[in-house]
Amino acid sequence: MSELAKQQGSLYLFMAQTPLNHLEKYFAHGADYVIFGECEQTLAEILDHILREKGLRESINGLAYIEME
Repeated sequence: MSELAKQQGSLYLFMAQTPLNHLEKYFAHGADYVIFGECEQTLAEILDHILREKGLRESINGLAYIEME
């Protein structure tokens, strides 16, 4: 599913209660971001940033991502 989403140009967010043990696997399968812990607040912050076209910041609690150079 993640590969199909990426082929369509979609942003792929993975949400789970305990993904921290498997972050590398999620990113290897195309996840742009992994939301962990209490997902609702983190998701709201990400959507706010996306809708306002702001860059994501480290200040968003409960968010893992890989920075591209």
